[in-house]
Amino acid sequence: MCIGSIYGYRSIIKAPSKSRTRCYCGCKTRATHIGLGDGVALTMGCEFHVRVWVRDGIELIKRAKVLKELNAQPVKGSCDG
Repeated sequence: MCIGSIYGYRSIIKAPSKSRTRCYCGCKTRATHIGLGDGVALTMGCEFHVRVWVRDGIELIKRAKVLKELNAQPVKGSCDG
């Protein structure tokens, strides 16, 4: 039986208006929404970040890791000896 945010049902709800948590996507705005996986709160962030998480789920995290690895490695040109 597989449950959770990978294969399960993901949804979004508004966070309480008194929440002071900041979004983790890098936009530095208030976390206005909560991402739910099978009814359990799993993430918080700005509306855009949580909507993308609901749509893509674990693929979002995989893509972010790949992009970080690509940006961390220096690119060698054909002129480099």
